[in-house]
Amino acid sequence: MAAWQALPKEQRPGSSLPALCHRNTQWWSRTYGHGNKPVANEKSSPFDAFYRAIRDNQVERVQSYIAQNPTAVFTKVFGENQRTALYVASFFGRHKVVKLLLHRGADKNLQCHGVRPIDVAGFASTDPIDRMKALPALKSSCG
Repeated sequence: MAAWQALPKEQRPGSSLPALCHRNTQWWSRTYGHGNKPVANEKSSPFDAFYRAIRDNQVERVQSYIAQNPTAVFTKVFGENQRTALYVASFFGRHKVVKLLLHRGADKNLQCHGVRPIDVAGFASTDPIDRMKALPALKSSCG
């Protein structure tokens, strides 16, 4: 047994943030997707609505929010771990939202805890087509 395995789970290296892999998609979805809690029961801010629009692939709502709040494209706020809109859209495989954010000037190389949006493209996507399209959208964008 490795020395780190003898430590209690919460004291193991990297235990505060699960590894970024398909087997931890449930944790990421719960953290960034409100898990099984009904969203209506939570206090909601306009930024929460923006997040939900990204998560639910509501391109028109995302576009409307960005038109009113252009800095939202660059702001790290989603969840306690501070993620950008592009990171979240990429994570959920929302290729149309990814393209919109890139067109509006989102930085595809802006890292969130050392991870780029391209590194998580489609991790939580249930649609294989969306997952497949998110990665090329990030690779082919200008910038």
